[in-house]
Amino acid sequence: MLRLTRQNRAHVLLVVVLFGLLVLMSVQVRGEGSTLLEQTLFGVTSPVLRLAFGTLAMMESSWRNYLDLRGVRRTNDELSHRLLELEVEQQQMEQVTQENQRLRELLRLRDRLPPVFAAARLMVNQAASAQRIILVDQGTDKGIEKDMPVVVQDGIVGRVIRPGASESVVELITDAGAAVAVRVVRTGLQGMLAGRGGETLRLQYIPEQEDVREGDCLVTSGHDRIYPQGLHVGCVVAASSGGPADGRAHTGLMMDIEVKPAVRFSRLREVLILVGVPGGAAPGAAANNEPKP
Repeated sequence: MLRLTRQNRAHVLLVVVLFGLLVLMSVQVRGEGSTLLEQTLFGVTSPVLRLAFGTLAMMESSWRNYLDLRGVRRTNDELSHRLLELEVEQQQMEQVTQENQRLRELLRLRDRLPPVFAAARLMVNQAASAQRIILVDQGTDKGIEKDMPVVVQDGIVGRVIRPGASESVVELITDAGAAVAVRVVRTGLQGMLAGRGGETLRLQYIPEQEDVREGDCLVTSGHDRIYPQGLHVGCVVAASSGGPADGRAHTGLMMDIEVKPAVRFSRLREVLILVGVPGGAAPGAAANNEPKP
């Protein structure tokens, strides 16, 4: 027993001496510029350091990407606002261009009309209502009177039915109570064109033996003593025999003739009122304003 204890003591002493030598060697002996202890510690901590640095690099990259994204979003918002401004400016320019075009057409029409007329702008447009009327910004203070004809470049619009001091009500030719004396350009046939309260008109009291065809153009004849002769009214879109003579009864003796007006009433913006022209011939109108058949 005593011998075993002494042997154990010797073993322990040997281990202690070897460990001490190892510590001394790690402190004093340097290889590749670092101690063994440093190398051991570096080997233990390097994975942790690599993980930490990698995480920091990832966070830095994410932050930079976030800042770049904010910059791109800000630039995109600015470009979107600028695009909207340009679209609004373009729409305004288109409206100005369209208005200038309409005014140029009215100026060209002026050369074919009587020397006295009044240009008017629409205040109210009820071209699609039950009573087909418009309200314009010219009245008796400009010499406007009842039954004066109203026209645009494309043709006749209607007549003044209620002139006010500074505005007037105009009855469109499509109104159910409107009527226009017309002439067929191709044949010279004359008749009365009546409004129907809709989008088209009806050429009345034309005997079925008369030659009226789809596509025939109509101009004013001047016999109603309201519209000067030779102004464009519209074109025939349908013609058949045995139609109603007055829109109520079928007699079999009159043609059923439907006419599409030349003017697009829903798009009216400006018109010309012919002052002091209660029918008769408009100078130059018959020669220059008749449509081609």
